[in-house]
This record gives sequence, structure tokens and C-alpha cells, in this order.
Amino acid sequence: MATAIRYPPTISTSDAIALRLTHKERDLLAFLRQNAGKCLSRDLLLKHVWGYRKGVRSRTLDVHVQRLRKKLGPVEGSRILTVFRGGYLWASGPDEPGLGSVRGEDPDPDTPHSHPFR
Repeated sequence: MATAIRYPPTISTSDAIALRLTHKERDLLAFLRQNAGKCLSRDLLLKHVWGYRKGVRSRTLDVHVQRLRKKLGPVEGSRILTVFRGGYLWASGPDEPGLGSVRGEDPDPDTPHSHPFR
């Protein structure tokens, strides 16, 4: 089984609102945030957070992402992006390491690889 990093039972969002999350919600959020700006496949997330083997078909990830988005609220929740046929991605903010331009404009729109989905 995968070893997961645990957040404390209560975490604070960027606007200092305390949230109560389940262990799996905390593990999922931690893994997404540690890999900000990177598209994480369903298989990778299911293996890392739940310890599932590759190829397992489950909707648990989608349900947990939906609940996390709701608990995080419209601003923070919108930072969990769904990448069609790719997985999920945490869009880092301008003050965080990672890909801060995901929610804004591309740093250089003429460069084909400047956007995380290309």
C-alpha cells in the first residue's frame, strides 16, 4: 500500500477558512498540491491515495474530487482542474511554486509547450 502524507484534521485555505477533511480528502489534496501544475493520471492518484493497483475502475476518485471542490469553496475548489482523458491537476496560484499561469494567460502563447494541456 502507498504511504501518504497526512494533513492535520483541520486545514486552512488561502483565505484562512478552517476546513474539516477526511483522511482520504487530505491525502488527495496533499498529493495534488505537492504536484501543482502537473496532470496526475487517475491510475496514479488511485494508487498513491487509495493503494489501488493499475487498471482498477472506480468512481471514488471523482466523488472525492467533487467533495473536495465543494468543501474548498468556489475559489480554492476551482483550482482542482479536470484534464480530459488525462486526470486531475492542482492549479497553483501566483504565490505558490508550480504553474501559476494555469488560471491566467500563457506566459508565451506562441510557444507550443507553454500551456500544461498541450
